Amino acid sequence: MPSFISHDVVREDRPDGAILLRTRVPLGPVARNTGAWLHRWAKDAPDRVLLAVDGAFGNIAHHLYGRDVGVVQNAAELNVLGRHQHAGGLRMS
Repeated sequence: MPSFISHDVVREDRPDGAILLRTRVPLGPVARNTGAWLHRWAKDAPDRVLLAVDGAFGNIAHHLYGRDVGVVQNAAELNVLGRHQHAGGLRMS
């Protein structure tokens, strides 16, 4: 049976009607950025599913960390390049 961290949540009711929930449980180590954890999983568990997408005719396409980390990295690089060319960022048609 999986073990979960016990919860300890503080509720703050704001004058504007918003409800803010915060945990008192401190975070453990976190990745520097998305690329850091993506590359970590690509190295540590390359055959683990990163993303599963419903396809045509009921097929499900499985994208694996090890195989598809480059696709994600290329898309990120295109987005950065697109921001230099267009103020609106990456544009897809």
